[in-house]
Order: sequence, then structure tokens, then C-alpha cells
Amino acid sequence: METSALNTRAAVNVPAASARPTSFDVFLAHNSSDKPSVQRIAERLKAARIEPWLDAWQLSGGDRWQAQLADGMLASAACAVFVGRDGVGGWTREELDLAQDRAAKEGGFRLFPVLLPGLEEPFDATAVLPPFLRSRMWVDLRKGVEDTRGFQALVNAIKGVAPGPPQPVAVDADVVPYRGLQTFDVEHVDFFFGASTIRSNCWSSSRATAFWQSSGRRAAVSRPSCGLGSCRASRRAA
Repeated sequence: METSALNTRAAVNVPAASARPTSFDVFLAHNSSDKPSVQRIAERLKAARIEPWLDAWQLSGGDRWQAQLADGMLASAACAVFVGRDGVGGWTREELDLAQDRAAKEGGFRLFPVLLPGLEEPFDATAVLPPFLRSRMWVDLRKGVEDTRGFQALVNAIKGVAPGPPQPVAVDADVVPYRGLQTFDVEHVDFFFGASTIRSNCWSSSRATAFWQSSGRRAAVSRPSCGLGSCRASRRAA
């Protein structure tokens, strides 16, 4: 009974292994010297509901880590290659080779460099980036891994979403687009469109010959104060 109780306590104290994800949104390829910065970025991505593959989170003692790196790359939908002050490391270049092979064969696989703090300004891509990365748009995190705009650019790159305007377009509260009976002129082009369609519709209506001939009316297109053109019917004695 005592042996049974010891076995029970031992079984209770064994922690259950947490389930690992089987697919990832982005593989984080980086130089080991940039590990602290990249790990912080991985935490922010995780909080944003983006699943990163980070070696420090996925490799454990006894794993064949070279094979695990390859499996992680193949299980990821994108690859971010982080470049810091010490450049691209040896194993990062190996990961980059595998990522380039996937990018060449799979059009949907996204591959892009990410610039980390410490790189010189102005940035010289030819001196820092490997040849096949120079032709790709990079994400700029040189202002810091906590930079909101830079992090959003990283998220957009992972998802393949265009960034859009850097700021919301300002709306001038003093400009009222509803002019009522006032005329529309050239400077009001942003407030009105479709005048040609209206004129065309009016002209088509005026050419309903059966109606106009039977009623003895003639249609004319004139330019009233609104500046759009309108239909005006004048009665004429047959």
C-alpha cells in the first residue's frame, strides 16, 4: 500500500506536456546575438494572435535541432529574417536558403527582412543584406521593438496586407458638401460626380419620339443654375 501511495504521488507531480502548435504564421530567422529582441517581438506577435515559430520556444533537450528547424520552416506560412548590428548569422543563412527555395516554388510563401535597432543610418542594403533579400521590401524596426508603427508593418507583412496611408485622411469640418440650390463649379469636383450620366439619361428621355411627337413637345437640354444640365420641355403649337 505504501508503494502504491508513493506511485500515486509521483504520478500527480509529473507535469502534463503542453500541446505544441502544428502550423505557424511566421518563422523567425535570426542571429543568436539578436535573441532578446526577437523573443520580445515573438511575445508581441503572440499577443496579437499571430503564431510565431521561435527556436527557443519549440526546441527541447534531445531534439535533432537541424531537422526541427527545417520542419518549422515548412510548417510556417511566412519567414521573417531579422538583421541586427551583427548581420545575418551562419545558421540564419541556412534557414534563408530553405526559405528562398520555398518562396521560389510557392507563390503564397512570404519572405522579407526585418531591420533591428543598431543598424547604421542611412541603411545600405547592399552592404548588409544577402543578395536575394535586397530585392524584397523590408520591415523597419530600427526605432525599437516597441515601436507601434514598425510592429504594425511587421504584422501587415506577415499577413500580406498593404499598409495604407500612414495617417487617417483628415476631414475638414468647415467644408459642407451639401450645396442646396447653390451652383456646383470646378472647385467642387470632389463633392459631385455623375453629371455625364444625368445628362445622358435626360437626353435619352427627350428622344422618346413616340411620346414627344404625339404630344407636340420638343425637348431641349439647357444649362441651368445647377450646372448639371437638365431636361426642359417647351410646348409648341403643332
